[in-house]
Amino acid sequence: MRRRIISFAALGAIVLAIALWKGRAQQSAVPDFSGEWRVVSATGTTPPEEFTMQVTQSSTSLRVTAHWTEPANGEYGLTLLGLTTPDVTLSTDGREDLNQAGPFVLHARTLWSAARLVTSWTTSEFLGASFQGEWIRSLSADGHEMTIEIRANSSKGQHSDAVLKFQKRKS
Repeated sequence: MRRRIISFAALGAIVLAIALWKGRAQQSAVPDFSGEWRVVSATGTTPPEEFTMQVTQSSTSLRVTAHWTEPANGEYGLTLLGLTTPDVTLSTDGREDLNQAGPFVLHARTLWSAARLVTSWTTSEFLGASFQGEWIRSLSADGHEMTIEIRANSSKGQHSDAVLKFQKRKS
């Protein structure tokens, strides 16, 4: 009888260990943002016409190549600073990355927070102004919709929040 109780306890411990290990493995899996994305909706900002992003993701970085139709006045709002940049590479391990964003040097640190990719960024100063903000990328459960939550602030006191939703183009 005692042997049977010990066997059940050992079996229970093994099953529990496997369940915990499997749950931890599922938690550590990060979404794959790779693919071509087309903006389908926006709140808090007006993205440029034909705004698309080609994303290439590896285990340590995210490379974003953006394309859009230039606005007639050639101006973009504070909210899209860094996103309306032809080519940006972000390390996903928290290292600082430097990218050129128009007249600014974009300083960015990107880390995973569960299934969300969070980028905190600042810019160099240009004509007496600098900017800082955050992009939070997430994917829908089916992997076909990417959301980018944007928070941006200027050194002159301006603040902007926005959300862009992108649809993945079928390959």
